[in-house]
Amino acid sequence: MEFLEEQIVKGCKRFDRSAQRDLYELYRSRLNVLVKRYIIDSDDAKDVLQESFLLVFKNITQFKNEGSLEGWIKRIVINTSLQFLKKQKKNRDNISINEYDIEDNDNDPFENNYSIDKCDEASLSNGIDLVKQANIQEKELLEIIQSLGVDFRQVFNLFYIDNYNHSEIAKMLGIEEVTSRTRLARAKKKVQAELYKRCVEKVTV
Repeated sequence: MEFLEEQIVKGCKRFDRSAQRDLYELYRSRLNVLVKRYIIDSDDAKDVLQESFLLVFKNITQFKNEGSLEGWIKRIVINTSLQFLKKQKKNRDNISINEYDIEDNDNDPFENNYSIDKCDEASLSNGIDLVKQANIQEKELLEIIQSLGVDFRQVFNLFYIDNYNHSEIAKMLGIEEVTSRTRLARAKKKVQAELYKRCVEKVTV
C-alpha cells in the first residue's frame, strides 16, 4: 500500500474526520462510476455511495493493510449496491419475482426495445478495429451497460468488470449458476450489438 493511503487509513482508524475526508476525495470519482454501473437513478446512486462510505469508515479497523485498499472498498460498494437493488426489487408491487428468469420465460426482456440482431456474430467478432476507430468513450460504455435490465446488468458488471466467477455471482445474487450464465450471455449479446451499432454510426458520419 502506498504511503499516502497508509497514512489516510491510520487516520481513519482513529476516526479522524480529516483522514475520512481525504479517503472520500481519493476514491469518490472512481466509486461513483462503479455505483452507476449498477444503479441508474442518480439520486439513488448518490445515496448508495454515501452509505458505502459510512460502512467503510465504520469497518475500516477490519482492514489489515494486506492487499488492495481500493479492492476492499470496492467490495463494500458492490455489496451495498446489490443490497439496494435487492430491496428495490422486493418493493416492486407489480413485477413478479420470476419475470426476468429467462430460462423459463418465452418473453425475452429485450424483444420490445432491442432490434439490433441484424448484426451477425462475424460482424461483432471482427469489430475490434472498428471500436478503436470509433474511439468509444467511458461515458458511452456506461450508457450501454445502464441500458441492460437490472438482473442482466448485475451479472454483466460482476463477471466482466468486477471479476467475479459464476459460482460467486450465484451466491451473491441468490440464483443458480445456470441463471447467471444465461443472463450473462444475453447481456453480452446486447452490449456487443449496441457497441457495434454506435461504432458504425461514428465512423460513417
